[in-house]
This record gives sequence, C-alpha cells and structure tokens, in this order.
Amino acid sequence: MRDFAPFVPHSPPAGTAGTVISLYGDALSAGSNQIVALNRGSQDGMERGNVLALWHEGAVKQDASVERGAMLKIPDRRIGTVFVFRVFSRVSYALVLDATEPTVAGDRISAP
Repeated sequence: MRDFAPFVPHSPPAGTAGTVISLYGDALSAGSNQIVALNRGSQDGMERGNVLALWHEGAVKQDASVERGAMLKIPDRRIGTVFVFRVFSRVSYALVLDATEPTVAGDRISAP
C-alpha cells in the first residue's frame, strides 16, 4: 500500500551532504522542475519533504596576480534548491525547485 500522506517542506539534519548521481531521462543537465537522483536515502536520515541546497563545484585556476602563481580553488557556488519527494534506503529522488545554472551529475547537495 502506498503512503500518500501529506508532507511538509523542512530542513534535513545538520551536516547532511551528498551528490546528484543522475538526472531523469536522457538529459545531460537539469533545470527547474526536473527530477534528479541523490546518493542519500533513509539510512542516511533523508525524509520526504527535505529541502536541500544544490552546489556546483568551483574550478581550479592559476593565480594570475603573481608570476608562476599557485593553483587556486574557486569556492563552490550555490546554484539552486531541491525538494525530496521519494526516499528509498540508499537513494532519493528530488525535484529541482530553482536553479541559476544547469544541474549535472556530480553536483553537491547540503543542508540549506
């Protein structure tokens, strides 16, 4: 029997982190109102209704301010929000609520 009880958007436990592992369909990237799979499930504390921040990894670039500059990692940037609507033991499905850039497999999720 399926559980169609209402659920309320809420934050996941502090320290929750994970990764987008795939996108629904044949797309190479996802935007608002598209579905993504996450590598966290009920065994990791994920619940229906969790709202998570979506992050794109910052690039590694050479410091141009000095000659022979060191490699610097640009900070990760927040690109959107996802809403978890289906949870299994080791994986969850989430809806991309908003995104300022395309979401790709490998993007990071965290507690907002």
